[in-house]
Amino acid sequence: MGSKEWRAAAKLASSKDKRPEPDPAEINKAIRELEEFMKSDEGEAAKELLAATGRHIILGEAPGAGSVTVYFLNDKGLQQSIEVTGSAAAYSRQQPRVHAILADAAIKAATHPEIGAKQPEEVMPFLRAELDKIAEGIKEG
Repeated sequence: MGSKEWRAAAKLASSKDKRPEPDPAEINKAIRELEEFMKSDEGEAAKELLAATGRHIILGEAPGAGSVTVYFLNDKGLQQSIEVTGSAAAYSRQQPRVHAILADAAIKAATHPEIGAKQPEEVMPFLRAELDKIAEGIKEG
């Protein structure tokens, strides 16, 4: 083997890892579904469960230079947190900056290939499955 075969293998490997770009119509549908979920009784129950357990569900993480931006659902709703990481965290007294976000920002993060890497139709089933795991863990414990 040589460079020619290595390049062919690299090209094949990188093409296998790439997911198709999400369809804008599917992203809009996922945004509407998440908005409806958050306004519904189901969304309120999800926030109650997360409050009672002190848990959150991460939709995606975007590493930056010395920081990470985390998109998540917790007892307060959809949130974004910007946190100092790495060696900067050892010397920083800066607390994570957390603020509420809208469903469109959460879906765009969750479906971004380098942040959440989910397809739009995967987001709501993912959230429900994670909530089910949390609820099941309480029943079993």
